[in-house]
Amino acid sequence: MTVLENVQTVLLSFHGRLRSFRPWSSRLYLDEAFTLLEMVGMADQADRLCSVLAYGDLKRIELAIALANAPKLLLMDEPTAGMAPGERVEVMRLAAEIAHERRIGILFTEHDMDVVFAHAARVMVLDRGRLIAVGTPRQVRSDRQVRAIYLGEDDVHPGAQP
Repeated sequence: MTVLENVQTVLLSFHGRLRSFRPWSSRLYLDEAFTLLEMVGMADQADRLCSVLAYGDLKRIELAIALANAPKLLLMDEPTAGMAPGERVEVMRLAAEIAHERRIGILFTEHDMDVVFAHAARVMVLDRGRLIAVGTPRQVRSDRQVRAIYLGEDDVHPGAQP
């Protein structure tokens, strides 16, 4: 399917018109789909097949698809995994900008601490399923356990076997 068809399919579902997925349905929700694609910087790629897109562009399409459901809270599971550093910054900046404009909350999980510290307003850090720190990025960055476990500044790992 093309970039546009992917976004339109989600819009058809969101509007309860999925049964309308017939040849004439390609005319439904075009403006809304293009608006979402413009928002994520992919309107110029609307006619391309998703299968030929670069990974960073696929992440933008995923964001448009998520937004097609008009969420109040956007859940993002490792949104920058597998991306080059420059792409990471751009995707997170884009998500934050859209969330701010649309008044959408974002909850994301991420193992890249640079991404977390650069984009999160509040951070919760887990180690082996146990909550070890909660607070602002500054507070969490200065936490001794976080520094030891995630930032590698210490060989101390509570509960670890030597």
